[in-house]
Amino acid sequence: MLQGTTFRSELEDGSYILKQGNDGIGFYLVNPDETRINCNRVYLPQSAIYQSSVFLLDFYGETTSISSERVVDDKPAEKIYYDLNGQRVMNPQKGIYVTNDGEKVIVK
Repeated sequence: MLQGTTFRSELEDGSYILKQGNDGIGFYLVNPDETRINCNRVYLPQSAIYQSSVFLLDFYGETTSISSERVVDDKPAEKIYYDLNGQRVMNPQKGIYVTNDGEKVIVK
């Protein structure tokens, strides 16, 4: 399971570290002589499951992105009034109110 560090740590022999290596970006087997990892890094801890010296991340030369955008009209049809305590008000009297779309209203 993927792990992260918030401070400089010592990794077990057989762990994998995420880095830019000779073959590209991927998880590389930690060198037994260099098991220290800096803070704010990610790694795969030592496990018998992993049998390779590297796991590469390949996006086939494509930039990953959002493929389409969708505009959602989320404005409510009717105004709902709330008092300054956040309680819904059905019939606003004199005072200050906030509507469900964020507008501030003063009723005189």
